[in-house]
Amino acid sequence: MKKNSIVRLVCLLLALLTLCVSVASCKKDNNPSQNTDDKTQEPSTDNGTVTDGPVDYRGLLPTGDYGNEDCWIFMPNLTEGDFYVDEKEENPTEYQQAIAVRNRNVEDRLNVALMYKVEPTHDISQYVKVCLNANTYNYDIMYSFSWFGLEAQGAFENLYNYSNIINFENPYWVSSLNQMATINNRLYGAYGYLTMSMVSSEQVIFYNGNIAKNVFEVDDQFYADVENKNWTLETMMDYMKMNSLQSGDGNPEWTFEDSYGLGYNLWSGRALLWGAGLKLAEYADGDVNILTRRPKNSDIFDKVYSFLQDNDYSWYKGNDNNGYSVDWDTDYNLFIQERALFEATTIGFAPRFSKEMKNYGVLPMPMLDKTQEDYITPMQGVNNFSLFKAGTNNEKAAKVLEAMTIYSYCGVLPLYYEKQLKLQYQTDRRAGAMLDFIRSKVNVDFMFMHSAHFESLANVPFELILAKDSNYEGDMAGRTDSLNKAKAKFLEIYSKAE
Repeated sequence: MKKNSIVRLVCLLLALLTLCVSVASCKKDNNPSQNTDDKTQEPSTDNGTVTDGPVDYRGLLPTGDYGNEDCWIFMPNLTEGDFYVDEKEENPTEYQQAIAVRNRNVEDRLNVALMYKVEPTHDISQYVKVCLNANTYNYDIMYSFSWFGLEAQGAFENLYNYSNIINFENPYWVSSLNQMATINNRLYGAYGYLTMSMVSSEQVIFYNGNIAKNVFEVDDQFYADVENKNWTLETMMDYMKMNSLQSGDGNPEWTFEDSYGLGYNLWSGRALLWGAGLKLAEYADGDVNILTRRPKNSDIFDKVYSFLQDNDYSWYKGNDNNGYSVDWDTDYNLFIQERALFEATTIGFAPRFSKEMKNYGVLPMPMLDKTQEDYITPMQGVNNFSLFKAGTNNEKAAKVLEAMTIYSYCGVLPLYYEKQLKLQYQTDRRAGAMLDFIRSKVNVDFMFMHSAHFESLANVPFELILAKDSNYEGDMAGRTDSLNKAKAKFLEIYSKAE
């Protein structure tokens, strides 16, 4: 780095596998069985916009010379490792080295000095208010969590004002999420692959490779099911039954000592609903359409309720400690001990499984049934990037944001899969294609993304399932008035003159 930073470095995992530095995900392919060969050719463009074909997006990097000016990035603690590697770090991993190279590339490309300010996560909102009230912004870019609802404070720029610099149409940004966050043509927080939280938060299904291949011989069938759009709740249940056996101790009650088809937790239970197509709201034509009582939602709720509650093949650990139990008998350990065929969780748990298991694979969340249009990859929570309205130089900050995202997508992302997650992204082309496929299906319901403004409604359907309350319709009916009031208040944020 050109200047010393004040962040603390998060300890990262040991590296293994072969170093690969070019991006495989530049190939736009929705078939998880296809090859993911690296492509480094220049992009074909039409008025600066990529038209088609595999490309190296580094051909679209912005240029500039800002005389070694500071560009300050403001972030919650525990996120520093996404941005910064201390040059004095002893024996940095290859992933850390990739982050350091990215930062140097951005600094050299734009002649800026990247600087970092870290604050406690739950104090972020207060710090933004202080800046707003004092009309003093010492920061340029803010990195924050989507569920804080910080856009309501009026501190951020409409990022579309910088559409000549930031190319949201390209895949290093996540178009599905940015479209969901756009209200009245305003986008106050953008979602992209500048940091790897966009990958680690993906909700997926891990399968135990030893059980699948050696016991039931269905390893290859999982991939075929996904490709043929046969990977549904019903199909998954059929596999779960195959691995669900009581211990034979004479106890009629199922316990942790038995073998199960599925282990899941608080977040993944919710994700099964989103993956099955639950949709609580959508934005269109200047209005928020609240869909809580649409018949399709009731059908989805009932089927997921039955999938999780009306069987002896699922192990849920999370009633204690708000779903974050660290007891020895968690759903993760059930999976590691090879007594669960499937584990539903975030892809960020891959390093733990790699350390404890010899063989496992990753699949998308199952569809509700074959009538579902496509797979959906829900997120545990996503992080976005904003520009302060009164930043020192927002054109400079926008170029830094675009350049960091491009370099991250093309250089850091492949390393993250291989080195941090320990997934065979480029050494196993079929596995890499599945990971690209899962990433290409990322989608988040409007109500989930904007939950801070809507009474955390996105949490309610799964809370009903946990409480064994199947009256989804009745619960939603009782929330109509309060949701309409929340909608009016939410739209005010995006109707005020800038």
